[in-house]
Amino acid sequence: MNSHLVAIFPLPAISTDVVDGAETFDGHFDVRFGLKGIVFSGAAVETPIWVNEFLKDGRLCNLLPKTAGELEKMRLLGSQFLAICRFYRKKMRQGGYSNFFILTKGDERVAEDFGNVFVAKAFVRDNKLLAFCEDFNEAHISRREDRDYFFTPPYTELEERVRGTPTDLLECSIEEANKRLAGEEFDDPAAIGGCAGLIRLRAAWRKVLAKRSSGSYSGLAIVHGL
Repeated sequence: MNSHLVAIFPLPAISTDVVDGAETFDGHFDVRFGLKGIVFSGAAVETPIWVNEFLKDGRLCNLLPKTAGELEKMRLLGSQFLAICRFYRKKMRQGGYSNFFILTKGDERVAEDFGNVFVAKAFVRDNKLLAFCEDFNEAHISRREDRDYFFTPPYTELEERVRGTPTDLLECSIEEANKRLAGEEFDDPAAIGGCAGLIRLRAAWRKVLAKRSSGSYSGLAIVHGL
């Protein structure tokens, strides 16, 4: 499990139809995307995308998996990156804060030496969308408190971080869930994404408990989509 990330919410499945970068990024589109060999025409089956937050600051190369196989699970196609920016701009981190995406040259699989890996960094600022291309070893999270977003394909290890913590709500009594909802089990809120994560988790629990009480909920409680 990557201890530096927490999943926040998923986006609906996206289409990867060819999208014009110049049309999508009405603020700025970095010419380095082309210079680094990033392509935007790769087709992929529709898949939901996870939006995650970093739990600490630092260089992405130090916060993300150290093996090519694990980082590959977090890679997006260039066309997925463009589709997210075009169709889900309002779901991105706003106010000039960063949105990060892992891309590779020519949509290749992540190389063992990470030499083909780059980071797309997008901003929504003054209702304009800007995108920059950075080397994987140089991209960084400046301040964890900024709650920068990181977009990935579905990633089991991250989903596990947002299950009803510390025990799934559907596997304990409503009384026990209410006790946890009161905050008695959270000596270390950072474990679920700090105070902001705790607020989101409590809000999600209230929804789950309401559905349980009405008998309209079944299956595992996974806290996302808030």
